[in-house]
Amino acid sequence: MPITFPTDPISFNFRPGSNPDNPPPSERGPVRTPPVAVRVPSGMTQPYVVLTGFLVKFTNDRSLPNAGDHHFGELEIRLAAQRRDATTVMVRATIGLRDWSHEWDDPFDGSIRYIVVT
Repeated sequence: MPITFPTDPISFNFRPGSNPDNPPPSERGPVRTPPVAVRVPSGMTQPYVVLTGFLVKFTNDRSLPNAGDHHFGELEIRLAAQRRDATTVMVRATIGLRDWSHEWDDPFDGSIRYIVVT
């Protein structure tokens, strides 16, 4: 019988150019969040992560490049779970939001809600 483990949301705040390792806008893609550790009882089987909700929005901070009003172009959300050890599952989210420019160069914010199922 599957067992679910509630978790805290993963929050994110993407600002193009905020990371010196960011490639140029034409080569960018969705952003990967740092992994989050979720505790599970030992002896659990293969972990799975299930999306239960999300809030993603363009940032309206006009002091940022490309901020403001945008037409929705594409939203990408992916979740991955990997067992680190007998009692820990690492969850990583990949999030991308862009307009119709076909470049991942717009600032956005939000959060992702999920559960871990074993």
